[in-house]
Formats: sequence, C-alpha cells, structure tokens
Amino acid sequence: MSSPTSGVRLTLAAIVLSLVTFTLPPLPAAAQDEQAIEEVIVTATRKETTLTDTPAAISALAAEELGLGAVEDVGDLQYRIPNLSVANQFGVNRAFIRGIGLTSIELGADGAVAFHVDGAIIARPAAQLASYFDLERVEVLRGPQGTLYGRGATAGAINVVTRKPTEVFSGNGSITAGNYGLVAAEGGISGPLVEDKLFFRLAAKTVDRDGYGENLFTGTEINTRDHQAFRGTLEWRPADELEITVSGDYYEEDDTNYAYQFFGPTTIDPLFGQLLGGQTIFDAVANPDPWDIYSDVDPKNDREGKGAVANIRWERGKWSLRSITSYRDFYRQNVADLDSTSFDAFGRITYTEDSETLSQELLVTYAEDNWDLLFGAMYFEEDLFGSTFVPLNNIELIVPGALPGGTFDQKGTVDIEALGLFVQGTYNFTDRLSATLGVRYSEEDRDHVGSFTFSALGILGVPTDKSDSWDAVTPKLVVDYQLTPTTMIYGNIERGFKSGVINIGAINPAVDPEFVWNYEVGVKTQLMDNRVQLAASAFYYDYTDLQVGRVDETSTPITENAAEARNTGLEIEGNAVLTDALSVDFYATYLNAEFDEFDTFEPNRPGEGEKDLSGNTLPNAPELTWFIGANYTVPLAGGDLRFRGEISWVDDIYFTEFNNEDAFQESYAMTNASVRYTPASGAWNIEVWGKNLGDEDIKANNIVAAPLFAFPQVGALYPPRTYGATISVNF
Repeated sequence: MSSPTSGVRLTLAAIVLSLVTFTLPPLPAAAQDEQAIEEVIVTATRKETTLTDTPAAISALAAEELGLGAVEDVGDLQYRIPNLSVANQFGVNRAFIRGIGLTSIELGADGAVAFHVDGAIIARPAAQLASYFDLERVEVLRGPQGTLYGRGATAGAINVVTRKPTEVFSGNGSITAGNYGLVAAEGGISGPLVEDKLFFRLAAKTVDRDGYGENLFTGTEINTRDHQAFRGTLEWRPADELEITVSGDYYEEDDTNYAYQFFGPTTIDPLFGQLLGGQTIFDAVANPDPWDIYSDVDPKNDREGKGAVANIRWERGKWSLRSITSYRDFYRQNVADLDSTSFDAFGRITYTEDSETLSQELLVTYAEDNWDLLFGAMYFEEDLFGSTFVPLNNIELIVPGALPGGTFDQKGTVDIEALGLFVQGTYNFTDRLSATLGVRYSEEDRDHVGSFTFSALGILGVPTDKSDSWDAVTPKLVVDYQLTPTTMIYGNIERGFKSGVINIGAINPAVDPEFVWNYEVGVKTQLMDNRVQLAASAFYYDYTDLQVGRVDETSTPITENAAEARNTGLEIEGNAVLTDALSVDFYATYLNAEFDEFDTFEPNRPGEGEKDLSGNTLPNAPELTWFIGANYTVPLAGGDLRFRGEISWVDDIYFTEFNNEDAFQESYAMTNASVRYTPASGAWNIEVWGKNLGDEDIKANNIVAAPLFAFPQVGALYPPRTYGATISVNF
C-alpha cells in the first residue's frame, strides 16, 4: 500500500508539470489563432454556454475522445473526469462523484448521479452501462444539481449527447480488431430527406469479444461480450423557429459479462461450499489468473433495451421552449455464484429487472439584455419489476435446523411517480458581475407490492407491501465575477435531494431521502492567447441521512440512512497547447470524505455488536487522484502521425463503509497509449491503441457477501491489458 506522502508528491508533480505552461513565450501573431484551444459548447446547465464561461464544475469530452481506443463506455470516464469513480457491480453502474454514489445492492435502488441521453432520463443504473456510440460529446457536472435535475443528482449529472442529422449527405464508419478476439464495427449515415426541411441519421455498433477469463470447472469462457446497438434519428424543421427531433434506439446483450470474481475468504475460512467438498479457484489452481473462477454456475448476462425520445425546440424573439418526451423499456437478467465454489452450495443467484419509464420535461426561457428566466416542469413515472432469487440447494447440510431445499426470493413491483417544478433566473448587475438564483420543488410517490421468502428459516411469502411519499425544496445561489476578460471566479450554494427508496421485496421499511448542502468556490481562466485553459474549485458538503446499503446478519440486503457525512475537496483541471506539435490535458484532486455520525452493525465481524463508523472514509472516495495525457503530432507521408500517452493515478479505495482490508483496492496507476495516422485529406485514419498497458489487476468493486455464503469476497475487475487497431473512414 502506498503512503499518503508519496501520493501527495505524485499529485504535486502532476500540477507542477501542468503549470509550466505559464512560462511559455507568446506565439507570433500569425500563429495565435491556429494554436488557440477550441471552445467547447455544453448544455448540461440547461442552456448553451462554453466550458470556460460556465460557473460550475463541469467537464466535457468531444467525439474524437470517445471510442474503443479511448473512452469506450461510462467506466472509462473516470480516468478523464476529476473526482469521478465508476465501478460496475454485477452489471449495475455504481457511479460516484466526490465520494457520493450508489452503495445499495438491492433492486429498486437509484443512483446519486443523474444520467441523461439527449436530455432524457435513464433511470435504471444497470441500463446506464450500454456502450456509447455515435456521440457528439459527454458532459459531467460535479456536485449536487438539486435545482436543474432534482430527485437523483446529489452527486452530480452525466449528460450524453448523440450526433444529430446533417444537412448534406455524409457518413462515417470504423472497424476494430484486438486481443481477446475483439471484433467491433461502428458506423453512421446522415443527410437530407426533404431539402432544408427533413433530415435523417442512422447509426449502429456491434462488439464481439472472447472472455477475459474462464470457469475452469465447466470450461466456459467468462466475461465475454456480445453487444449490438442501433439508433435512428429524424429532424424536422417546419419553420425557422421550430425544430422537432425524434430518435429511437435498441440494444441487446447475450454473453457471460459482469461475472463475479472471487477474491478470497474474509472472517470465515473455509467457505461452506468447501466444507461440503467443493473447491474455490485457489484450491484448484496454484497462482490462478485473477480473471478465472472455479464454480458450478456459469455467469449469464442477458439484457435488452429500447426507447424513443422526442425533442421539440421553439424560439421566437425573447422566448424559447423545449419539450423532451421519453419512453424507455429495459430488461436484464444476471446470474452468478455467490458461494464461489464448485459445489452446488445454495450460491446461485439470479437478478431480474424489468423497467418501463415515461418522462416529460418542459423548459421555457425568457431573455432580456441583462437578465433571463428559466421555468421548468418535469413528470416521471416508472413501473419496475424485480426479483432476487437463490435456490437453497443442500443448505440443510451446513446450517443447523435449516429446512431442506426451498428458496430465497425477494420479488415484487414498485410504481414510481415524480414531479418537479423549478425556476431559475440570472441577473447581470454589470458587465462583470452576475448572480443566478433558483429553486425547485420535488415530490415523489412510491408504491410497492411484493413478498419475501427465506424457506430455510421458515419464512414463506411474507408480504412486503408498502407505500410512501416525499417532497423537498432545493434552492441554489451562484455569483460569478469576471476578474479579467479571460478569468472568472464564482461561488455556489446549492441543496441536493435524493428521493427515499422502497427496495423490492425488502422487509425493512422505506428508506428516508438524503440531503446535501454544497458550498463551493471556483475559478476559470484562459492564458497565453487561449493556449492554456485552467479550472479549479474547492467544495464543502454537509450530508444528512446518506443512503448506505449493506447485508445484515440474516443474509438479507438492506439500505439504511447514515446519520451525517462531511466531504471537502479541491480540484484542478486544464489543457494546454505547448507547441505546434505538443499538447497536454490534466487534472489533480484531493478529497476528504468521512462519516461524521454513523452507528451500524457489521455482520461479518461476529460478536462485535454495533459499530461507530464516525471518521471512516466513504466508499469509493480516494483521497488523491491525478491524470495527465499528452499528444505529440509530427508530419509524415502527406499526413500527420499523432502519438498519445496518458497515465492516471488513483489513491487507496475502500469499497464499504466499514473500511476493512477485505474490501479494499490499494493505489494504482493506469497507463494508456495510441498512435494514429491521418492523411491530409482527413478521409480516413488508422489507429493502434493499448489500454492498461501495465496489465494491472484492479478491483472495480469488492463486496463481502452474506453470512449464508460464509462471507466470501466477490466483485469485479477493470479490464486487463487490451490492445487493437481501428480503421476509420469519413465521407
């Protein structure tokens, strides 16, 4: 384990390396425009602004930074976005921003990071893992977004923007081949159907990959990938002031992805399956590959999603209106072996989710020369079915008094209705000084019908029906001041709200909402004729009733409210054009995220009783992180050869609130590199790339499973070393 001191030295080194750009001499006047960093337009704040003019902690990645050799999916975002941690857990997106995210393992739980595609809500965390394709950019807002996003944005928001139809016929495509048998293809075509009025875009992606590991007991490859996705978009412009965009998408997966890896026992050794004659991977193989398992159950990943989004934009004079209507249907089933042995020891677990959502949002803007107002209304409903099913085969052989056979089964439905009303206004007191004031009212109702069965304990179909509702008022105040034409400072106070939760089939009562106050200051600046862009922020969070998930002493997942937590942190990020050939991008962060008050019970430490967790670090909240990437371009054979290298360093991570070493990832570095040739025409390019070049075995998530399985460590790993070549064309 690295020491905090070494981490501080590494972080400071990254900052110093970045800040040397301040000493660069001015470019000659003729070269300034060519060297200036192109401004990025973002819309995550509900209006179009540039990154440097937005008084918020926001980052964005453009289309050229997204793809198989770069940011392939939501999991790769964490290496390019400050204070973002993403760890899939059995096919569920566990996104954390500044130490706040999804800790619950129960069906029905919501994330703390609002996730939108083209402005439409993607509610289920499992549905957020669909691969990115045909994108214009990805935007990440850090910090609570209680006014603009409301119910599920106590950590922040991720906004995915897809490519839109073009006015002239055009297209693009790519083919990728890589190790682990990777074969992938992506492409899109676009153009007019009716001149100046109706335009279309069609896009698709397919990924087929062999497994990163093998179930050595059955001979089945695990963590394979078989994914297909399609999207069609129509854009109609019946009048100059009116634009209507309708898109539909579909994707499916049928593979062995998202397997549970076994990391070893915790407080009980051997595992129950071993006592009955089974073996773990460590029994069967000396020095096993961390990607292999040894189990009587092969993992399964079966999911399907489809949806439609209608965006209407209308502008006339000082008024504008935007309507976003969305429908989404999502199904998934994942299977794994929680007892992690080759014996059929009541460890096969099947998660099933079936979600249908409908949302409608209206945004109305009125703008004068020195002030503007934004009015918003949102309605959201979801019909969600979920089941957590475990056949209790042979449980009577190991648990005294247990009834033979039977099942563990949590199942039921949750009907969710949410309403949000908000208003936000900005007033420009002078050319330099502005203030933004907003407030949102949120209301949420949840109605659950379900049952809980644990037949080995004689619990058969106990009803878990319950209903509850919550409301909240979340204000916001932002003041920004333009110190110079290229430097802005800002201060922000905002309250965030995450709705209460009713978990499917749970015997515990409804969980109260969580709230957070964020106090933040920041600065954004452009230097050296906009060859350097820097953004820095400092924040303090005051959390109450933070929602935390765990497994109790009866092997039942529960979610509870931690009393209080405090998060403080610093962030710096930027990019710089150093010479005609060399550019860099970077960030560095410090985060101190701790429980201030939290008493709970830890089942895998028998006899210790209730524990005081005050002072413990929040899950997925590394103290220090940094990233630096560099591009170096040289002319070659009538084109350009671009070399890119990047390294990100992440401090020690605890995966549970108990901060035990058996649910922990020590600090690590991730290194990626690529070489791309592009001819002068720009009509095509070829890129050779590699990710995780050090082939580090890095835990993406690590939980201590239930007492029923003798507390095995199970979780997920980030991908091993991968490499490949991609040929892309544009026409």
